[in-house]
Amino acid sequence: MLAAERRTGAVQSTTGVVHLVEGAVLQVESVAAPDLPTLLVRSGRLTEQDLLDLVGATGLPLLEALWGSGRIGRGVLELCHLTTVSDAAFLALPHDSGPVRFQPGVHPRVGVIRPIDVGTLRAAVARRRALLDRIWPCPWLDSTPLRLSTAAPDAAGGCWSRGQRAVVNAADGRRTPLDIARLLGRPAFATLLDVRRLAAAGLVESSPEVIAAVAPAMPVRPALSAVPTLRPTVLPGAMGRLNGGSADPEVALLIRLRAALEARL
Repeated sequence: MLAAERRTGAVQSTTGVVHLVEGAVLQVESVAAPDLPTLLVRSGRLTEQDLLDLVGATGLPLLEALWGSGRIGRGVLELCHLTTVSDAAFLALPHDSGPVRFQPGVHPRVGVIRPIDVGTLRAAVARRRALLDRIWPCPWLDSTPLRLSTAAPDAAGGCWSRGQRAVVNAADGRRTPLDIARLLGRPAFATLLDVRRLAAAGLVESSPEVIAAVAPAMPVRPALSAVPTLRPTVLPGAMGRLNGGSADPEVALLIRLRAALEARL
C-alpha cells in the first residue's frame, strides 16, 4: 500500500527497517545482515578510521561520502550497496509477522545511491529462498550454530571454493551462518549458499539438539560416495532474471551481476 501511494519514510518492524522514497526502496536494514561498513572493513577495502575520517571531513552520509570520494569505484560501491539491501531484505521481509510502524519523512543514515522498485526486491527475495531450498531444503541451518559433520568425508581431496573453505574453518559449533558472514566480511546470502551446499554434501551440520528436533523434516542425503566434489559453479537459476519489471535497466543489470557474483563467491 505504501509503495502504491508513493509514500516516503521508514517502515519499522521487529525484523528490520525499510526506507522508502516515493514508494521505492532506498535502503533496508536488518540486525541479522552485515551492513555496508562491515562489508567494506572486513573485506579490507577500507578501515574503520577511513570511514570515520571520510564522514567527518564531508559531513555527508557514508554512502554519499564514498560516492564522491573516489576511494572505491562507483560500480563496486553500487554493487556493494545493492548486496547489503538485498541481504537485509532477504532476512527481514519473509519473517515480518510482528507489529509494523511507519514514520514519514525518515531517511537512512548511510545515504542513498539509487532507489529500487519494491516488486523487484520482493522477486529477488523469493528467488533467493527458492534457490537455497533447491540446494538443500533445511531453513533452520540459516540461524543455528554450525559445526563440522561427525560423518563428513575426508575434506583433503575436495575441490572447494575459497568461500566454502572459509565457512568450514569458521564452523566451530558456536557461530551461526550470519555470524560467519560478519566474521569473514562476506554477503549474508553468499555465505548461506555455501552453507547449504556444504550441508548437502554432508560436511557441516547443526548441533545434535537441533538435528533431533527437526529430524522428521530432514531431507534424505545421498550416500557420501554419490556426493559430487564441491566446485564453485553457478547453479541453475542463479543468473535468473531478477529485474521483476524494474523501470531502471541499470538496476536490473546490477541485480543480475550480483546474483552471478554471489554464486561464484
